[in-house]
Amino acid sequence: MDATLTRTMRELVLGRTVAALGTLHAGEPFVSMVPYALHGADHHLLIHVSALAVEDTYELARHAQDQGADAIIAITPYFWKYPLESIYNHFVKLGTTFDMPLIAYNSPDYLDGVEFSADLTRRLLEKLPNFIGMKDASFNSERFFEILRVALPMRPSS
Repeated sequence: MDATLTRTMRELVLGRTVAALGTLHAGEPFVSMVPYALHGADHHLLIHVSALAVEDTYELARHAQDQGADAIIAITPYFWKYPLESIYNHFVKLGTTFDMPLIAYNSPDYLDGVEFSADLTRRLLEKLPNFIGMKDASFNSERFFEILRVALPMRPSS
């Protein structure tokens, strides 16, 4: 794992980095968003690949990888309440199909999404060496600290 990217992700999650995340739509970036996180003089391209159709998420991830993105960010599939096992399988497919770091975006209130649990996070960390972090927008500090208590011992240097 690139130490600078890991540091950038940690600071992004902890709120100490100026960042804007780009989203691809039909292979084209939205021009209203800057698709990278800034860390000092280093630039890393972190592309948000989530789409309404899960198949489109994989297509966007493929495009992001082909275009040289440093990592992909994905939210849980939304509009329907998927069981946690389906969410696990979705992220495992993303993490094993693409040879790049994967960042989960936990935003359960967005279009009836599913909230990450500490157990789901543990399972993803065990399965995916390229699962490097999570952007949490749940506003559930108790759940966030449950996830941290599981994740930090598993990846203390990440």
